[in-house]
Amino acid sequence: MTVFHEISPETIDRYEELKAQRKRLKQRKLFFSYEDEYQNLKKEMYFDINTLPNGFRGLDDFKNHPAYKYALSVSNDEIPTNKYIHIVAKQFLDDLEKSENDENFEYVFDYRIAGKISKMTNLMIAPSGLTAGAKIGDMLAGFQWFFIMVSMGWKHRDDIEKRRYEKNVLLIARKSGKTFLTAVMLILLLLIEPKYSNFFSVAPDLELSSLILQEMKNIIESSPALSPYMGGAKDKIEFKLKSSKFTPLATSNNRMDGRLPTAFVADEIGAMRNRYPLDAMESGQMNVKNRTGYLISTAYESLDNPMTQEVETAQKALDGEIDDPTLFALLYKPDEPELWASSDDELLKANPLALELEDTYNFLKLQRQRAIDNPMRRKNFLTKHMNIFVNGEEAETFLSKEDVARVIVDEGTIDWYGKDVYLGLDLSETN
Repeated sequence: MTVFHEISPETIDRYEELKAQRKRLKQRKLFFSYEDEYQNLKKEMYFDINTLPNGFRGLDDFKNHPAYKYALSVSNDEIPTNKYIHIVAKQFLDDLEKSENDENFEYVFDYRIAGKISKMTNLMIAPSGLTAGAKIGDMLAGFQWFFIMVSMGWKHRDDIEKRRYEKNVLLIARKSGKTFLTAVMLILLLLIEPKYSNFFSVAPDLELSSLILQEMKNIIESSPALSPYMGGAKDKIEFKLKSSKFTPLATSNNRMDGRLPTAFVADEIGAMRNRYPLDAMESGQMNVKNRTGYLISTAYESLDNPMTQEVETAQKALDGEIDDPTLFALLYKPDEPELWASSDDELLKANPLALELEDTYNFLKLQRQRAIDNPMRRKNFLTKHMNIFVNGEEAETFLSKEDVARVIVDEGTIDWYGKDVYLGLDLSETN
C-alpha cells in the first residue's frame, strides 16, 4: 500500500464522529475517553489521498512538478551538473520510488506539505525586477524548487511531523538568486512551523544579515495575502497568527548563545572567521523536534573557513565515506576547475541559474573573458563565479584544494632519515 491512499468511508465516518464528540466535550470541559483512538485516526486521515490538492496526489502527479523535472534532467544528463548534484538528483528519484512502493523504507515524501508549499509560494508576489508582480511559485528556477522540496518535503515514515534533513548545505555562485531563495524559505518556515517559533539568520556582519530581512520585507509588502499578517519592527519580522518571529543576527554585533532557534539560516559562512555562530545555533536546537539549519555560501579567498569544512563533509557523505542521513547538500561547483577558462559546461555547473536565464549566462561569459585578459580580476572570478576556493595568489598559479588533498600522505609514510630537508618560512604581515 502506498503511503497516501484512499481511506475507507467507515474510517472517515468514525473520525468525524469522534472529532465532533471531542469538540462538544472539550467545550463543556468533560473527559473524552476515546482520545487515543481519535489521535490514531487523525494520523491516518493525514494520508487520505482524496484530500490532497491536484498535482500532489502521489508520485505520478508530482512528476509534473519543476522539482521532479529538474532532478530528472540532471539524472538524464540533459543539463551540465557536477557529479555531486548528479548523486543527489538520482537519490531523490530513487527515494521517491521507495517512498511510494517500499513500506520498509524509513522516509516518506510528504505530498501534503509539498502541496501547501506550492500554494504558499503562489501567495508570494515578486517585488521588483523584470518579474515584478508575478507569483513567486511561477518564477522559481528548477534548482530552487528542488532545494525547497527536498529540504522540506521528506519526513520520517514513523513520524510524519519530523523532517528527514536537519542540515541543508548550498554552495552556489554569486548572483544565483541566493538571497531571494533564502527569503522565500524563511517566509515558508514562518507559515508552516508551529506557534511561537523563532527563526534566525546569521552572517559575518549586520549588512549581510540585513539583506535577507529586507528581501523578506519586500516580498511581504508586495503580497496582499501576507502583508496584513506579517510585519513588525524594522529589525525583525513577526507572523501575528502564530506569534512567531524572524530576527537577523550578525557575528560582529550579536552573541549567538542563549538563542532557541526553530530554524536558522547561516549566510556567507565562507566569510566567517570560525564555527562559533553555527555551533551556537545548532546547540540551541537540542530540544527542537524539527531541528533545521540552512548553510549557504559562495566560495571565498581562503581554504580554511567553515564553508570549506562543510563542503568537505558533504562530499564525504555523498561519496559514501561517512554516513549522515540528516545531511542534504547541493554543491554547485566545477568537476574540472582547471578548465575554468575554456569550458562552458564547467561554468554552468557552478551557476545553475544561468541554465534558465540567457542574460545571466552571457554576463558570466563576459566576466570570464575579462578574467582571462586581466589576471588581477581572476581571483574574484574563480571564487565568486566559479565557486573555487583559492588562497593567497592561487589565482595566479592555479592549484585547487582538491589537487593539494591528493598529495597529502599519512605521518611516517616518508622516511626523512639521512635526507637534506629545506624549510621555507613566510614572514609577511597579512594572510
